[in-house]
Amino acid sequence: QDISAIRSRAGRFMQADIDAMNEWPLPARSYELITAIEVIEHLSNIGHFMAQTKRLLAQDGYLLLTTPNILSLAARMRLLIHADMKQFGKVGDETHLFPVVLGTFPRLLARHGLQMVDHWGFPADGRTLTSRGAANLIMSALRSFLPEPVPGDVLCMLVRHADLT
Repeated sequence: QDISAIRSRAGRFMQADIDAMNEWPLPARSYELITAIEVIEHLSNIGHFMAQTKRLLAQDGYLLLTTPNILSLAARMRLLIHADMKQFGKVGDETHLFPVVLGTFPRLLARHGLQMVDHWGFPADGRTLTSRGAANLIMSALRSFLPEPVPGDVLCMLVRHADLT
């Protein structure tokens, strides 16, 4: 996709393959906030992405990540019933490669000098934007007796340098 027509007074746009670049051509320690909205699930080298974002973040900066939520009740039910991952499987985006597992993701962050500050799901009430109405009703009923560690379709994570206390 050509982004040459995009103009902004507030920023600069650059088209890049962040998976393929050795070092992103941006100044180190310069950004107070980096957002990666629905990006990391498409990357083949998540470690490289983490290393580069750490290099770019100001010491007290934050990285805000969002990705499809595989911990939602709807996603877990789909895996149980269909043996297929919601938003990663046969019905979903074929470019989704990497589902984030909250049990192991903090270890990946730590390897790159980062730590998770907080995480939450969206929508917070557990509804899913990608499910049919009937599925949302069934999930609502199941929530009364099945745990849902992170509700909603989207997993949101706030990350910062690990050496901050």
